[in-house]
Amino acid sequence: GIFYFTASLGFEFTDASTMHMASFVKFSFASSIPDGYPSPLWQFLLMMGEWFHLDPLLSSKVLSLVFSCLVGFVSYLVANEILRDRLIALCVSLLLAMQGWLLQIAPSGSALGLAIALALTALFFMLRNEYVVAPFLLGLCTLVFWQAVFLLVPLCVDVWLNSVSKRRASK
Repeated sequence: GIFYFTASLGFEFTDASTMHMASFVKFSFASSIPDGYPSPLWQFLLMMGEWFHLDPLLSSKVLSLVFSCLVGFVSYLVANEILRDRLIALCVSLLLAMQGWLLQIAPSGSALGLAIALALTALFFMLRNEYVVAPFLLGLCTLVFWQAVFLLVPLCVDVWLNSVSKRRASK
């Protein structure tokens, strides 16, 4: 709640690429796709808002704020899974929530909050050896930022090391 309130104080800040993406969605793709926005999942979420007659700029800002809040929650889960200490996990999530870059991108309409939330959620499921959910979430993460494809390497290494048999791991 404190993160949401603090981040929402900067709600009037909007970066240029977010404004361009909002106009791209609002005017039925009449403009060109903005540079640095090869994100089909984020475009789809903004288009869903447009289907319900919501302003794409407002939708992107609210979704960005919600997914950035989700980053704090998922970071708690990941830290608790690794450290097995709830107090330290709470401190880790509070430290992440107080980072200036997260407070700045949260209300700006950026898709980075969604990408971080998906990557951390995939890491959480990797730590729990859920090898069906983790690749699915990493695949969704690549639909936000293509650089997430490099997260598949640690997943493959994790599957190889923690598999019952090497033959099954290679499959």
